[in-house]
Amino acid sequence: MESSSTKLRIKALVIDYLCIVLYLIVLFALTIGFYFLLFDGVPEFTEEKIQWIALLTSVFPITMFFTLKEASKSFASIGKKKAYCEIFKESNFRKFNQKYT
Repeated sequence: MESSSTKLRIKALVIDYLCIVLYLIVLFALTIGFYFLLFDGVPEFTEEKIQWIALLTSVFPITMFFTLKEASKSFASIGKKKAYCEIFKESNFRKFNQKYT
């Protein structure tokens, strides 16, 4: 039973990872399109500006999205829902279980 739980967690992790990669690809495409549409190329940024852009467009939104999903009533990210994993609260402890449908 332990290996089944581990496999479900890994499956959920891979799905969440793919969602993050998809978000970053879409963000990259939109940003490059925006730069070439308005600036005829990618403008030069200082290292500090690059760090702020990365924080505000990728790190912060992704962290907040997954924090809110895990704190929601279902306690589940997209990967956990797609992997049919169920997280339930039992006497103030979260338990991980396979959802049987």
